[in-house]
Amino acid sequence: MPKVKLGKTDYGLILQGELKAARDRHFMDRKAVAKKTNRSYGTIRNYELEPHNIPLGWLKSFIKVTNMDPNVILNYLYEGKYHVRTESE
Repeated sequence: MPKVKLGKTDYGLILQGELKAARDRHFMDRKAVAKKTNRSYGTIRNYELEPHNIPLGWLKSFIKVTNMDPNVILNYLYEGKYHVRTESE
């Protein structure tokens, strides 16, 4: 049986997926997010494709608009080392 090498987790790709999933959970497209966060459609697309360029102010408004889990952001920033406690913990 061949050996499988597991690489490091790519938190950037996870964040990209979570940004899209947060929009989808609220049935919003990029145009709706752009309107609610005061940005252009192209800027939203760029933020989703290159999460390392996202400004904190926009990220804060995106989290409010989509109710995105803050643990996703912490996992991206700290590569999975920190976790926000929730009320159920």
